[in-house]
Amino acid sequence: RYDKGPFTEAALLWDAAWYMSIVKDGYALPPPPATSNLAFPPLFPLLTRLLGEGFNSLGLHLADPVYGNWAVAGILVSNLAFLAGLFVLWHLVALDHPAGVADRTVWFVAAFPLGVFWSAFYTESLFLLLASGGASVASIVNAPTHGEVLSRVAAFVQNGQLVYLAISLVAGLA
Repeated sequence: RYDKGPFTEAALLWDAAWYMSIVKDGYALPPPPATSNLAFPPLFPLLTRLLGEGFNSLGLHLADPVYGNWAVAGILVSNLAFLAGLFVLWHLVALDHPAGVADRTVWFVAAFPLGVFWSAFYTESLFLLLASGGASVASIVNAPTHGEVLSRVAAFVQNGQLVYLAISLVAGLA
């Protein structure tokens, strides 16, 4: 068994291993009964791959020599998207509510009992950023089509068609 080291092993738990397979090898459709990684949307693996290749081009070798750069890149993408998502969410809430409500909203989102997944090698943080960004654009510009663009991009992060539909409906009613 290949031990990738504690950081990389922790970063690649559960679905993160699927995302890692996409980052390193792309999408695959093996013959049955093997499982495929086609169910995982492409934006998060694409950003992770770009950042990981940036590390490689700089000659950086972080954590594990085979998977480390990709694991660090995925964690960085998730955490940067989470911080940006909280920033955008705060401004979205502050459009219609006092700053105190926006503050509490951000703290509740960050401290949600399953909040550990915001900083994991998963798509949740990128989805938060794009979904709240889409709603913010739709609210600020008062033009639903602008917000729909970011909301549609969010569907490339998670299977967020229901969120897209909800944002489109809210934007259409505004």
